[in-house]
Amino acid sequence: MARGPRDTADTIIVLTSKTRDELIEEGGSSGWTLDKSRASRMKYVICAFDANKGKIGNFSHGQTILIGKIREIIPDPNQLGKYLIIFREYAPPITNKIIWKDWKNPVHYINLKANKLDVIDLKFQPNLKRLYVESAETVRAKKMDIINSSKKIIADEFGVTMENVSISIKFD
Repeated sequence: MARGPRDTADTIIVLTSKTRDELIEEGGSSGWTLDKSRASRMKYVICAFDANKGKIGNFSHGQTILIGKIREIIPDPNQLGKYLIIFREYAPPITNKIIWKDWKNPVHYINLKANKLDVIDLKFQPNLKRLYVESAETVRAKKMDIINSSKKIIADEFGVTMENVSISIKFD
């Protein structure tokens, strides 16, 4: 879904093979290729089960396994160019609703109200299990994202590939 003047999305839905416990232990959902600027404006993340990549008890493909209030979106230190969606709080769903609509990409943006979804009755818990601290790898990933974004802008402007753009930084 392209972002436009009427984009009212407030929620990211991700299709994941991780268990609810893994998501809680990690403090978020990892490894996503997404538009960081757009994702950072979202309030919630809904984690839907990907039955094509895993098996968790009796969960069906596309079923909601966890809902998180988003604290921040940060570069994934283990996967260059991908991002972590960090929970501020999280809650299990009240119903076993199938939220995933077989969209092409494993990241999708929606508006809760427009999709008749409500989070008022959820019992959110603070994310205390594992809070991500910016490691040297995270800092490096952020810096690489800045450089790669800059290279893409320059390459697009001059009609060349990113591989033909080099950036040099001097620290004197």
